[in-house]
Amino acid sequence: PAPTVGAAVVDARGAGPGGALARRLAAGGLPGVWAAPGEPAGGLWERAGGAALGPGQVVAVLVPAERGGEWRRSLGEGSALRFEVFPLADVERDALGAVARRNAESHPGAVLVGHAMALERELGLTRRGLLPLHPVYGACFFPLVAEHDADGGPVLAVPPAGAGRPDILLHKATDWIRFGACTAGGQRHPPPALTETLEAAAGLPDLCLIDPLPDVWRLTDRFATLEALEGLASVFGGRVRVPRSAVVAAADRAGFSGRTGGGGGVGFPCIVKSNHACGLPGAHLMGVARDGAGLRELLSAPPGFDGKGVPPPWLVQEYVNHRPGVLKVYCVGAAVVGVCRQDSPGGRPLEGYTPGAAFRFDSGQDFAEKLPEGEGGPGTDPGLLEDLAAWVGRALGLRLFGFDVLREVPSGALVLVDVNFFPSYTGVPGVAASIHSELLQIARQNGKERATFTRGENE
Repeated sequence: PAPTVGAAVVDARGAGPGGALARRLAAGGLPGVWAAPGEPAGGLWERAGGAALGPGQVVAVLVPAERGGEWRRSLGEGSALRFEVFPLADVERDALGAVARRNAESHPGAVLVGHAMALERELGLTRRGLLPLHPVYGACFFPLVAEHDADGGPVLAVPPAGAGRPDILLHKATDWIRFGACTAGGQRHPPPALTETLEAAAGLPDLCLIDPLPDVWRLTDRFATLEALEGLASVFGGRVRVPRSAVVAAADRAGFSGRTGGGGGVGFPCIVKSNHACGLPGAHLMGVARDGAGLRELLSAPPGFDGKGVPPPWLVQEYVNHRPGVLKVYCVGAAVVGVCRQDSPGGRPLEGYTPGAAFRFDSGQDFAEKLPEGEGGPGTDPGLLEDLAAWVGRALGLRLFGFDVLREVPSGALVLVDVNFFPSYTGVPGVAASIHSELLQIARQNGKERATFTRGENE
């Protein structure tokens, strides 16, 4: 096979050693050094770790386009050292795409996946092997976001048609929902520029967007998500349901009593959370009210996201008394790839009732600890979870998602309380293979003939 990239030399005039490219190279385990033309080729080869490379690997030299000739002369056109110069229009933006494409060329049938997500999320997933530059499981990944605009929003660059364009665009666009405008009721819209770019990409005949934007944006509205899942109870014969819920805008808080809402009334006790599901401060702040006075206290937060109170618009739900522990179910396609049990309030908010008092907590911190399985846990039938995952994926139009369920006391029914798009999959063994296999299948369904890779074929 053609050589693959085993190390990198970066022209310091194209990208600095303290920028995003340096962090991405380190996260991906690709050795990188910074240099300028003129350094002896032998010394540069040694500094880049060339001696440790396999017989088919090269050192990629990532340089500004106008410096390509200078670098080739400096390294020696006929050198036995395996340097390969990559002249790039923008080194910081284009380097990893060039490396991924070079690696894909070495493995016929590999799928190119461009991704768009917040840098810290990207780095974390890369360190865990979910976004490799080389086709470990048949897919090569590279970032499409390399810079931000004056407001801090992402600048997304989809390569033009041709060999450089990815087959799939994998996004976590909700990372940037904070840059969108608010409706009159306080619900946040996605950023227009990002939406336009992703929608344009979704319209290209040779590129798949994972997952579709309308389905992803719906998940940012908790109430809209629950509305889309209302058929659960009838489909699963009462074994699974969603909680009774109502949305309250800041302007309507004075008139809301907790006695109205979907499914025949919310009632007390109830839980109050922001109707914003992700990407915004305060999304994990919650409170449980036992009576009207407690509810008024929780609905007293001013508009905005100062992190001190539950931000409006509010989602008011029946509080589901449940066995301790929430099941976090991770899905890829129609399959459950992992289940973990995380701490939850359980019946604690209902103990020691004090009139007018609210039980406040941060679900991302106060109850973030993972719990062991065993006695006292939800103890859910795996077959039911598999059927539920397939149904939720179809109902919401998602491929990469997760959902949270509680086991209600005393009925034993599962209550689905939250859905997440492209979760972290933290602690799920072997999830990279599952995700990459799903992306290969999507590429095939899009009319591309793709080889099926196994780990052994690519190591």
